[in-house]
Amino acid sequence: MELSNGNKIKKEKRKEDIDIGMRIKLARQRAKISQRELHESTGISITQISAYETGDRTIGLNNLSLIARMTDTTIDELYFGPKSKFPISQSQNTGELIVNCVTALFDNGVIDKKNVSKNMFTDVEHIGFVKFNDILEDLVNQLRIIKRDKNDYADPKSIKKQTLYAYANKINTRLEKQK
Repeated sequence: MELSNGNKIKKEKRKEDIDIGMRIKLARQRAKISQRELHESTGISITQISAYETGDRTIGLNNLSLIARMTDTTIDELYFGPKSKFPISQSQNTGELIVNCVTALFDNGVIDKKNVSKNMFTDVEHIGFVKFNDILEDLVNQLRIIKRDKNDYADPKSIKKQTLYAYANKINTRLEKQK
């Protein structure tokens, strides 16, 4: 950011971005991949990779999934660390896994009202969300409403839990119809 007098203000790093960046760097090093090699295999610029690793930039779902794939790790490991903390993969239910993933990305600010748009999940087609695009867009909108109106609910956690359950069921129903 720049002030009117030309001086620059350093943007404060978010703890989540620093933690995610550290895990990205560790995963890359574990995979014995340089930033240049990661750039060449993902198309993410070296500058961006460096900014993610230092926590200077918030990573989006598409780039997170590309890095996870190239470092032979998972999105939730990059986001949440040790396996004991994986909120995304605690279920064997496909609908719950997808809903938990999108919810975790929403809760961590990767998906927010600025980037909710038509076909928001088509950019990450390779992780399989595109066939649920309409359901997931609606889920994100419901999460926004719950977050915005949380003080209006007697038990906002219960409302959120019921909402997530309903959307997981919608995904599972669609999967059953596709068989």
